[in-house]
Amino acid sequence: GVESMTGEGSTEEKRKKRRHDLFLIGVLLLLALGLWFLSHCGRKPGAWVEVYVDGERKQRISLEEEGNYTIETPWGTNQLQVRDHCAKMVKADCKDKLCMHQKAIEREKETIVCLPHKVVVEICAGEEGQLDGITN
Repeated sequence: GVESMTGEGSTEEKRKKRRHDLFLIGVLLLLALGLWFLSHCGRKPGAWVEVYVDGERKQRISLEEEGNYTIETPWGTNQLQVRDHCAKMVKADCKDKLCMHQKAIEREKETIVCLPHKVVVEICAGEEGQLDGITN
């Protein structure tokens, strides 16, 4: 008699656990979707590309100014292409060339990084870029 009651109870507990687990998974998926939406859809279109070498800003390029821009560093050279209101690293003489495989960037706070050359390229929104231009 005791075993049959324990067996029935554990089956009901398993069902409750399963519902609880599914609820948690659902909440986590909704949270992840919300965070993705905020990070991707909440960003403003960029107006500027800022180029940093070893933490120091070296260039600011308007996303309206299409062309190829050379980034010289003590560790090597990169070439940044601005086209169709996007920026992409098209050449690098570093060993791994990971920066060339990163996607083109166009929205505020997106970055391209070349670690061997200590280069960071970041998109800035119009308002921020204009304020920076006034204060610097």
